[in-house]
Amino acid sequence: ILVIYAQELRSAVRERSIVLNSVLLPIFLYPVMFWLIITGVTFAEGLAEGARSRVTVVGLPEEHQEILDSLRATNVVEVVEAFGTRTESEARLARGELDVVAEFLPPAETILRLPGNFEVSLVYDRSLERSRRARQRVEGVVERYRERWLSREARGMAISREEIEGFRIAGRDVATQQQLGTMLLSETLPLFLVVMVAIGCFIPAIDTTAGERERST
Repeated sequence: ILVIYAQELRSAVRERSIVLNSVLLPIFLYPVMFWLIITGVTFAEGLAEGARSRVTVVGLPEEHQEILDSLRATNVVEVVEAFGTRTESEARLARGELDVVAEFLPPAETILRLPGNFEVSLVYDRSLERSRRARQRVEGVVERYRERWLSREARGMAISREEIEGFRIAGRDVATQQQLGTMLLSETLPLFLVVMVAIGCFIPAIDTTAGERERST
């Protein structure tokens, strides 16, 4: 068995160009490629983090001017004055002059009528990383302010923070550890099978190619 194994191994690696291109080159090339990709992604994320987001605010009530002050105090957000209507601001967004248009609206729900309550509509371009990041920044500022505002309103009404919100959606995970393991296995096992099939065909493919080259066929 050892003799046959050694003979087959020598026949599989007898073509130096195939061994170089199929075995040695990927061993050194793939780590370099992964390193370059990770470095490029990290560099691009760093540039995006430092870029200032151009934001226009439309219809902000006077009692919520703290939101505008918070946006202006953020170093990565540039508040651009709104010119014209919301449609014109969206047209500027389409031309690339803005990253996000934040429009403040009265609440649509009539169940809980808090004085000064509001809704926010964020218009952005999902195809652009700059616009998506600007949406996240504006959304974070608005959510933090709304949490503080609701807490103040609750204290003024002498009720709890949860009661003023009206309702909350509570989630409870009922999956067991065995079910989670089954889910992970079902997601990874097909990939492993594909990799095993590819590796299983790798050595016969090298041997076949080497034989064809030797026989000039």
